[in-house]
Amino acid sequence: NAPSPLYHDDTVSIKCATANQIASSASKVHLQITNLHASAALVGLSVSMLANPRLTTSANIAGGATSIAVGGNVTVSIDVQMLLPFTDRPKIAITFSLEGLRQMAKVYTLELPLSTCAYSDAATVPKETYMNKWKDLANKEIQGTFAAASGREPSPTMLNAIRTGVFANLRVGIAQDIDAHDGVTATGCSIFRLAGATPQGVMCRIEGSVASGQYRVTCKCPDEAVAGALFASLKTQLGN
Repeated sequence: NAPSPLYHDDTVSIKCATANQIASSASKVHLQITNLHASAALVGLSVSMLANPRLTTSANIAGGATSIAVGGNVTVSIDVQMLLPFTDRPKIAITFSLEGLRQMAKVYTLELPLSTCAYSDAATVPKETYMNKWKDLANKEIQGTFAAASGREPSPTMLNAIRTGVFANLRVGIAQDIDAHDGVTATGCSIFRLAGATPQGVMCRIEGSVASGQYRVTCKCPDEAVAGALFASLKTQLGN
């Protein structure tokens, strides 16, 4: 993907690009750090990933660079492997000083734009298969009701937008022949990939209430942590 802004001030610009393809349970992120300071080089440059027990991470500066000249830039390559579904995004600490200036080292701690759903693939499932599996997982579900965020209130138009937009962003496939085009439900499925584990199918159903302005979201998976991760991502997209 093309780099997008992650952080910007008078000293540095940091842009981020994530890998187009998620290979198994691993992903790659590239940061471009540009020195915007008017006169001082950035020296003593180092990067480190903050510990996250649900992830295995590493970060390396291209060419082993430890400084950035005025107007120059370096690239940082980051590998992130998911061991368990996570809600706390991976974080990187970037440290440097300004050459010739008596200042303490600057430390920037930044969240990377990765979520658990980045490690999944959309799955399209026929109606009968979906409904049978949904019944089989009756005791393996995470469910909750919450108020819609402003501008995301339930309506047939909004639910169509969820099926075509939110589901696509979260890598959820649309279940076949379940949701009416003019209805207020969205039903889907995706396959999550965890390091060293069998891929897990996770199912979800969103039911909107026009009268109350609320959504009821149900996610089902043999691994309830995976169901919880998808539920949290959907709530972030739709709720307050």
